[in-house]
Amino acid sequence: MRANERKFEGAIEAWLLEHGGYTKGDPRTFDRALGLDPVQLLAFVEATQPDEWRELTARHGSEGTARANFLKRLAAQLDDHGTVDVLRHGVSDLGIELRLAYFKPVHGLTPELVARYEANRLVLVRQLAYATDDTKTLRPALFLNGIPVATASSRTH
Repeated sequence: MRANERKFEGAIEAWLLEHGGYTKGDPRTFDRALGLDPVQLLAFVEATQPDEWRELTARHGSEGTARANFLKRLAAQLDDHGTVDVLRHGVSDLGIELRLAYFKPVHGLTPELVARYEANRLVLVRQLAYATDDTKTLRPALFLNGIPVATASSRTH
């Protein structure tokens, strides 16, 4: 990477971390097969929808089975319907509806809606390997609640 590219990426990262509401993500938590960050995703779901998550866990029979099956279901829904549709409408798994994002309410008169919106997890990963051989990376990758939503460029080593 050229020095001016590195500086440009650094400036984008610094601005988003300082002013954009993003936190720095860990590229090691990205599941390349699913195309998701399960750590961020499940933390969001469990924090914002604990009753639904408990019910889903009970229906799947265990926490581990619920996590694995839900992640597979979500990845399939993303492939079939696209990111925007899934973020808008959520996912149904064994009859349990789970939201994947909360959008900014029109007004701040309903504290519960504001709190849900503020629970969204915006994460920036400076360099994210997305191929199994580590030769293809995205820089930077932006995530909403563990779901990749944008990237600035891609590079092959």
